[in-house]
Amino acid sequence: MLVDEIVRDGAIEVQINDAAESGDQVERLVSAGAVRVVLGPRSLEEPDWLASTAELYPGLLIVAADVRERRVVTRGWVRSLPMAILDVVADLSGVPLGGFLVSSADGTRSGADLALIEDIAEASAAPIIVEGCVHAMSDLRALEHRGVSAVLLGDAFCRGELDARAVANEFGEG
Repeated sequence: MLVDEIVRDGAIEVQINDAAESGDQVERLVSAGAVRVVLGPRSLEEPDWLASTAELYPGLLIVAADVRERRVVTRGWVRSLPMAILDVVADLSGVPLGGFLVSSADGTRSGADLALIEDIAEASAAPIIVEGCVHAMSDLRALEHRGVSAVLLGDAFCRGELDARAVANEFGEG
């Protein structure tokens, strides 16, 4: 697979997004050299599978959660699971995760629910990564001040809302 080749090359640190729905897929990606693997909906729907898989790969797995009105949604924002995101974070507090990837915007142009993001960051021992709600530098600053460890910015760059150089200058490491 192309993904395996990119990961094995080792020229860059690679995190794989939504690539793993089975222990075999996680093992293959980690063995190839992935430093983090973002899991799909199975990680939320089957907490026992997540816990046992995370024990095998402590600190490498990231749980992705799309959130609307503080509830977890799956399957393209169509299906609401009977769980609040803060309950999920609490339930997974003992699981050795590499982080939570939270998307709190459902395709609209609205920004992040900053109170929700702050609550998640305070409740979680794992790093919080945010996706899909950044449209300006002020959004990045607001997320930084609420304990977010990383933000996925691809769409904001593609739409021309953020300048990569300005982001790197303000938030880059050295």
